[in-house]
This record gives sequence, structure tokens and C-alpha cells, in this order.
Amino acid sequence: MANTPLNERQREVLGWIAQGCPAEAWDENDFTYKTSAQALQNRGLVKVSKRGGVWSAEATAAGRHYLEYGTYPAPTERQGHAVRRAKPPSTTSVTAQPRSPRIPASGEFTAPEAVARSAPTRRTAVKQSKKTLGEQLIDDVLAAGGSLVVESHYGAGAPNWAARIRSAQRCGKLPEGKELVHGWRAGGYEITLQDIPAWKLAVLDPIPVPERLHRPHAIVAALRDGEPALGLSKSVRPRALRLVQAIVTEAEERGHTIQLTRGGHRSRRSDNEGLFTVTAQGQPCGFSFGQEQDRTEHVPTAKELADAERYSWIKIPQYDYAPSDRLTVTLNGGITHRQSEWKDTDDRSLEVQLPEILQEVDLRGLAAERKRIEEEEQAKLKRRRWEAAMRQARADYAEAYRIRVLEQQEETWRQAGRLSAYVTEATQRVEAMPDGTERTEAEAWA
Repeated sequence: MANTPLNERQREVLGWIAQGCPAEAWDENDFTYKTSAQALQNRGLVKVSKRGGVWSAEATAAGRHYLEYGTYPAPTERQGHAVRRAKPPSTTSVTAQPRSPRIPASGEFTAPEAVARSAPTRRTAVKQSKKTLGEQLIDDVLAAGGSLVVESHYGAGAPNWAARIRSAQRCGKLPEGKELVHGWRAGGYEITLQDIPAWKLAVLDPIPVPERLHRPHAIVAALRDGEPALGLSKSVRPRALRLVQAIVTEAEERGHTIQLTRGGHRSRRSDNEGLFTVTAQGQPCGFSFGQEQDRTEHVPTAKELADAERYSWIKIPQYDYAPSDRLTVTLNGGITHRQSEWKDTDDRSLEVQLPEILQEVDLRGLAAERKRIEEEEQAKLKRRRWEAAMRQARADYAEAYRIRVLEQQEETWRQAGRLSAYVTEATQRVEAMPDGTERTEAEAWA
């Protein structure tokens, strides 16, 4: 991959990085340059950094060489020796071998003869680098056409597909702009190669967190006064309130609505409600704060040892747990995109992760809005179909009614014709009868 020529897009991104990444070079919704930069980093032409949540890149000496000459730089002397040691050339030795003297013909020039003999060549084993499970998984998915379904296995020795997918994502061998998406489905575990969504490539602006609460938001003031209770130790409570201040301030600037959860004690509140909710485009997201625990080895006391010796049902705990200074933020409600829980780590504090948390709220709001629009379209389509069916039903009923009336009229007409013919025939018969009482009665009847 290192010696693969760059395509036009990659050369354009490499030139942009070499110029110092000038702003406004790309459309504000176009983040594909990041995937190209990742491919350039895999080739050793650039270095990409995400320190402090800010994306940056710089060209290496190899990258500048490629821009100037259009080729990768030649291997260094040290690398050349390594190559020569890895692949020794086969040699042929020529040694002089005495032969029996030959009498030359008249006028023939004689010269020392040399017989070429090939020295035995040394076979060198070509060591091929073994593919990792992640690299092999990428090959399998590509060979399956971009979607691989594997059978479900459980218990000891079952493949850890989640770990293999993480290895595949880190190895840098995925096609540019692609990622692996996985999940269970009928028939097994499906692993699919899909385009990286734009929100994963977006550069998120940092969210400022106040150092002191000079003018706290109404939500923050209520939490500070204990309604509802934070459920955190006193040492971390001020920091948690400052994080809440940053969250609700940014949420209001984005046009979201914030509401405090009036549920009293946290054990009586719904997990989806949390301490407060941020509603984005009709989708409420509940925020909850937690505190991680530090675990230490438990040192049994003399009383515990004596009680355990005396009573068989007493078990001495193995560990002690104490609240730490590490906080967690949990987001409930809506469709999860990135994740639902964030926590302090050694290299990333919650302050640095706030942009991701607010982005998750935005994404869940957008998903809820898309779902609402789809449901409205489905309802409109259903209504149109019902109205069309009703129109057709009315037309069919009117047509059936007209046919039924026509049949009744035709039957009445036929009956009238038969009766008229009968009366005419009867009258003619009466007129042909001789005078008398019988004729008089028949004429009266007619």
C-alpha cells in the first residue's frame, strides 16, 4: 500500500495539507478530506492529530517529496542494506579447470580456457507477513461483496467478532471513506461495509465550561439546592454543576428546550427522565450524572475475622469501594448514534467530550424529526388511499344502483307489454261473441 500511486483527490488533499490547511478550502458539509488524510497518513506522507478534539494535519518529508517529484522517496541506505540482507542475489563463480593439452591446428591461436561452473545457490525462505484477524476480516467482507453473514457461535472458543471489527477499524486497511457496521440478524451475525456518515467526520467546536458559577441557569440553581438531588459526593458536586451549566447554555443556543425533572428522590424517577431533559426537535433526551467507584483490597478487621470464624454464613468482602472524582454522563431517549454514556478517562475529560454529547442530542433530534416526517407521509399516503377507495366505492355503488333500476324498468316494461297484448286479445274475443248475457258480462269485464 505504501508504494501505491495517489489518486487525484489524495494529491489535492496532500497539497492542501502542505500549504498549512488553509480555511474555507472545502465545503462546510464536506468532510471526506479527513478520510483522504487518513489514507495519506497510512502511506507515511502526512501526520494527523486530534489533540484536544481539534483535527489538524501536517505533511512529512516524504509527502513534500511526493508533491515535488510525483514519486515516493527512495529507501534510505540503512533500508537498502536491510533489503539486500533479506534478498541475497544468487551468484555464479567461474573457476579455471585444467584440461588435457590439445594440439592446435596450423595457424590456430591458443588461449587459456576457462570452464564456467555454477556454484550451489543458497535457498532463502521468503517470509510472508501473516495477516491479522482484522485484516482477514476485511478481505472476507470484500470477497462477500460488502456484506458478510457469519453463523452464531457461543461458549468457549467462539469468535469475538466485536474485537475483530475493532482490529479491522484500527489496521488502516479499510477502503477510503468506509467503515464496518455489524449487528445480529436472522441467520447469524452480519458485518457490512458502508460509507462513513458525515457526522463522524465533522470537526466539533469546543464547548466552554465556566470556572465559577457567577449567574447559574435556573436548572443549575435547582440542582444546587437539591431539587432534584444530584446523588453525588460533595467533592465533585461543584464540577458537575458547572458541566450542567455548559450543557444547558449550549442547548438553549442551539434552540433546544430544557426542563427540570420534578421527580423527588432519584430512585423514584424514571431512568429516561434523568435530572433534566433537553428536547431537540420534539425528541426529549434525559441527562443523568453518576460517579465512578475506586476499588481497593479489603483488609479484614479483627471483628470480621472473629465473626467469620464463629458464623459460617458471614462472608468477608474482598474489595472496598469508595467514590472517585471521575464523573459519568448518561443520555437516555431517542435513537442512539455515537453512544449513550460518557465518562472521565485518563486522556479525555468530560469537558473535552461535551461537543460529542451535544452532537448526540442533535442527531437524536434529527432522527426523531425524520421519523415524524416519514410517519406524516405514511399517514397522508394512507389517507389518500382511503379517499381513493371511497371514491371508487361510491362510483361502484352508483353504477350498481343504475343497473338495478334499469333492470326493474325493463321488467316493468315487459310486463306492461304482456298485459296490453292480453287486454287487446280479450277485447277482440269479446267482440266476436254473439249477443247475449255472456257477451254483456264479458264486455263489462273488459
